[in-house]
Amino acid sequence: METYAFADKLFCVSYAMVREPLMEVLDKFIIMDDVTLTDETERFGTLALEGPKTAAVVKNLAGIDLEH
Repeated sequence: METYAFADKLFCVSYAMVREPLMEVLDKFIIMDDVTLTDETERFGTLALEGPKTAAVVKNLAGIDLEH
């Protein structure tokens, strides 16, 4: 699970196969705090680009130069 901390929330990313058990475990730790746990699976996706030509592909697709 990757967790990103923002000023007013935490955003967690995990594999789909562990989504439901992870939600159950996290819910057990929410005891007295004012917390809302939501499943935003349908709103987000991830993409991984790996390998020696990644910078060139990103520059070609998005115009972002990762080498500088």
